[in-house]
Amino acid sequence: MSAGIVLGWTSPSITSLKEVYQPNSTLTEEEVSWVASLAPLGALLGALPAGRLADHWGRKSVLLAMTGPFLLGWVLILMHQSMSGVDDRWCCCTSRGSSPASPWAPSQSLSPCTTARWRRTGYVARFISGVAVGAVTVVISLYNCEVAEDRVRGTVGAYLQLMITVGILWAYVLGAFLDYYWLSLVSCAVPVIFFLSFLFMPESPLFLITRGRDEDAERSLKWLRGDHDVRPEMDRLRQLLSRSSSGTVGKMSWRGPTGRAVVITIGLMAFQQLSGINAVIFYSERIFEDAGSTVSPSLSTIIVGVVQVLATYSSSVLVDRTGRRVLLLLSDTAMAVCLLVLSVYFFI
Repeated sequence: MSAGIVLGWTSPSITSLKEVYQPNSTLTEEEVSWVASLAPLGALLGALPAGRLADHWGRKSVLLAMTGPFLLGWVLILMHQSMSGVDDRWCCCTSRGSSPASPWAPSQSLSPCTTARWRRTGYVARFISGVAVGAVTVVISLYNCEVAEDRVRGTVGAYLQLMITVGILWAYVLGAFLDYYWLSLVSCAVPVIFFLSFLFMPESPLFLITRGRDEDAERSLKWLRGDHDVRPEMDRLRQLLSRSSSGTVGKMSWRGPTGRAVVITIGLMAFQQLSGINAVIFYSERIFEDAGSTVSPSLSTIIVGVVQVLATYSSSVLVDRTGRRVLLLLSDTAMAVCLLVLSVYFFI
């Protein structure tokens, strides 16, 4: 959910940022676009070492540690906005010779001398948040697959995307009523709640077995499965670990079944990211504004968020019944049609 809030924050906040910096703003359209795009850029870099870190420190430890970057990103935005009031009032004082007003309330009209601070602080905040997004999406996928039973693994795996869409909807709804300062302040609570609740979750049994901690792995499985005999599952995990450690990526045949599976997986993820979904999520309000919709852009964006949640939930329910391939073909076809209609509309 924290990852979804980072992604969804951009859409309502862009409008708020542009209003704050007008009319004497030097924050250009390009600079606003960097505010949006630095998060996925950070996610790209954060995802690269996440798997190795999870193998070394454990899935649970890495997920708990990522609470820090999430909080740091929000705190940097809050500190910037609070201190912007100090900068603006100081600028006014030096020009008018008057004493500054209270600096601790967020300023609603920022002078040009604060825009340089946004470029630095805001860019860094969004990049750090993006790094956390990339890392947690990798590690949560590992953790979910390793703790889930075989019969519900597809459903549990879909919960990652479901909670991302819930986080996006959270940002859309709160962003319709709050400016970007208060939206960031409220969003700080989500990683804190995650940290406090996830402390009581067990480590991945498969990771514990890789570390030779079989007793801890058995206790973890018993916590997850209840009062069932977990010895057969422990044996299956050992066999899985034995098979997976018998080869490396360098020795893998790209023409074999494993190589083809890797190519298909990379292709699916690449096409998913290149489909334009991030642009739609980040600029939903802007799209509806430019389209001249009779419905308010904020409400239209919330509707988009609700549809995303419902569609993702439906997929989590159907994925183990209809299969992955059918859902992929249906969703890809629907996305292609909708993006074609959207592009033709704006082209005309």
